[in-house]
Amino acid sequence: MPDRWFVITGGRTRPDHALDAITLVVTERGDTAGLQGEEARIIALCHRPLAVAEIAARLEAPLGVTKVLISRLLDEHRVHTRAPALTAASDDKARLCERVLRGLQKL
Repeated sequence: MPDRWFVITGGRTRPDHALDAITLVVTERGDTAGLQGEEARIIALCHRPLAVAEIAARLEAPLGVTKVLISRLLDEHRVHTRAPALTAASDDKARLCERVLRGLQKL
């Protein structure tokens, strides 16, 4: 029997768009017609900006699978992405990583 995630991604293992764990995703179009369950959930979750890592956690899906699904939604112009807002207090990589880790632990 094929792996569930393999089927959901149509066998794709890499996204067509550059996405990292802290890239923010926001719903552009709220309609979910023609979408699989996980893709429809991403649309519902992203009515406010969410990081790719947080989406993966809420879907209980591997990060790579989540990136492929988001990439497909980007191709269909159902979502858009943006870099997270950085403040002067979080501009160095160590502090940024700590903030991401704390956010993931809260999930």
